[in-house]
Amino acid sequence: MHRRLRSFGENRSPGSRSRQTGGAVYAILLSVLIGVVPVWISSSAPVATVQDNRAVETRHRLKQARENLLALSVQYAHNYGPRSAGPGHLPCPNQDLPDGSRANEGPSPPCGGEYAVGRLPRLTRITHTSKTVEYQPGHYGHAHAFWYAVSGNFVNNPISPQTVVNPDTQARLWVDAADDVVAVIIDSGPALPQQIVSRPSRAHSAYLEGGNADGDVHFSVQADGNDMLTFIHKDDLLMRALPRVLAHVRDWLLDYRLQHCLPGTQSGCFPAASASADGACEAALSAGWLAVDVGNCERSLFSSGVLEGVANEQHWFFRNDWARFVRYSVSDDCLGDQAFACDPKIGPIVDGPPWEAHIRIMLADAA
Repeated sequence: MHRRLRSFGENRSPGSRSRQTGGAVYAILLSVLIGVVPVWISSSAPVATVQDNRAVETRHRLKQARENLLALSVQYAHNYGPRSAGPGHLPCPNQDLPDGSRANEGPSPPCGGEYAVGRLPRLTRITHTSKTVEYQPGHYGHAHAFWYAVSGNFVNNPISPQTVVNPDTQARLWVDAADDVVAVIIDSGPALPQQIVSRPSRAHSAYLEGGNADGDVHFSVQADGNDMLTFIHKDDLLMRALPRVLAHVRDWLLDYRLQHCLPGTQSGCFPAASASADGACEAALSAGWLAVDVGNCERSLFSSGVLEGVANEQHWFFRNDWARFVRYSVSDDCLGDQAFACDPKIGPIVDGPPWEAHIRIMLADAA
């Protein structure tokens, strides 16, 4: 028995034709909706995505700028030499208007007072080492350069060489409830409507909002606007600067051993300690503070009066009074014929107050 195949629409009742038409319309509407939904999603999702991506990128750039600033501060003596400000100092802000000229991208000394604010420098030239240090990589236009506030007690001010940075130095900035802040780095974000007419400008009030723009020492993560910021606390700075100071002391102790260790006996290879933080050397004392004065000893670490080619009083170590915070000891094993098997060990560092940084002369394989 054969069955004839019916072509589309053949021998259909009116009701059947209506149902077919309705189904086709429904299918068309469904296909239109399916096509529209992705368009609606794609038109709204990028707004949030762009904002999120910008926030992530900005946080990364702020973090990198913070690390660059800390690295330069810790390496001040290495970069600028023994007459420099020394570890722990920070540069002046840039008070010029970024316009693409390299002359308007560096620090603008002198600065100081309670605090200084301007743009974070993009770079600076270091004549001592003939190199350029970059604080903020990337585009450095007036709308993109980070803003930067620095406590006057930590700034490297060429007209105020008496600025002393050590663990006793008090930072003057605040970020919300956090005190003892030495520096704040701020991304101002895109211009708000009321800021457009004020830009470009040298004034931070044309870029920052709320408590970040009011000209005092208080800054906030939650300012009214689109500012994003990071900051450097005094403790963060010291926990990096102190090991660098101790690394210099270690090198000086090794030089001392080369100059004063007697052949054969290996006696007098390391200087004696001071009984107190005033730095007066005490003969035969093997544990105490680093001695900076001869006291009743034959010599101290610094008794030659010259350190790294400059007079003691001109050296950053003395000008910043670091010796008061350096505890010093020589193990019994290193007082005799094993002295050349001993090395200065850095640490521990005890955060304060009072701060203490330890350097211990120990056998090289000792813990």
